[in-house]
Amino acid sequence: KDFDDIGDCFDSVFGVDINVDNTPEICKLLKRTMVSIRVSFSKAKDEYKRVRPYDEFNEPSLIEERGELDIYRGSYSYPSGHTLRAFTTAYLLSEINPEAASELVRRARIYAENRVICGHHYKSDTDASIMIAGALVAVLHTSDEFIKQMEKAKEEYKEKASLSK
Repeated sequence: KDFDDIGDCFDSVFGVDINVDNTPEICKLLKRTMVSIRVSFSKAKDEYKRVRPYDEFNEPSLIEERGELDIYRGSYSYPSGHTLRAFTTAYLLSEINPEAASELVRRARIYAENRVICGHHYKSDTDASIMIAGALVAVLHTSDEFIKQMEKAKEEYKEKASLSK
């Protein structure tokens, strides 16, 4: 679920369609990373228990204003899990396709800014998540399993990108 939601933000600029059928190794890398991401923000949310802006100021969220159920109401703001997922994904995809790096990171930044605009996070929530994403990617690179999967993902990208030319 987490990967599918976030992957759509980067598909058009990455260079190949990211989906289980087309890029199984890239998807495997990103899905496995989601476990580390969830651990990274869940513990911090439980520790700091920062109230979301729209809860703090007793306002409707933009999701509720559209008439949808806001499943995040009553959950914690700091750090932003969505921003952490977006930046971690952008950093990993940038490593796989360095030519798309600036656009991938730009998309992650827009995603993070939208979390602030819609009232789900304070800017400090998203700023912290950007720093956590960088640290998380560095830690992932200490894992032999991650490094092997990253190599498979890079090879898969090269194969798919050469077929689309």
